[in-house]
Amino acid sequence: MQADILALLRRLQRESGMAVLLVTHDWGVVADICSHVAVMYAGQVVERASAEEAFGAAAHPYTAALMASSPENAPRRAPIHAVAGSVPPPGSRFDGCRFKDRCALSESDCAGHDIPLIRVNEERVSRCIHTELLQAQP
Repeated sequence: MQADILALLRRLQRESGMAVLLVTHDWGVVADICSHVAVMYAGQVVERASAEEAFGAAAHPYTAALMASSPENAPRRAPIHAVAGSVPPPGSRFDGCRFKDRCALSESDCAGHDIPLIRVNEERVSRCIHTELLQAQP
């Protein structure tokens, strides 16, 4: 059923030139149909990029964690790595980065003030002060 719906969306896009906005946790669907990706955490966009760039190397720790926890990326018969910690409850107030309590790169600079979307390149932005470090990791 999913394959049929995605085929229909692709056909409608091609024939009418319409845009499609998909909300999903399924990276396979993203790879199949999306040209651009916006990753959200706790109600806030944390990374925006072309799909090709997003799959090449994450620019935000949450994007990296989501990709690492995806069943599509897990070796056969190996446990799937969940993102450590838990999502903040709706309506939570934040000081600094919303992902800082679950992030391996978190440090004092991540707290105390909002992290703006930082331009990585012409098409890509990330809400992380450690984007360069993250992209340098293998």
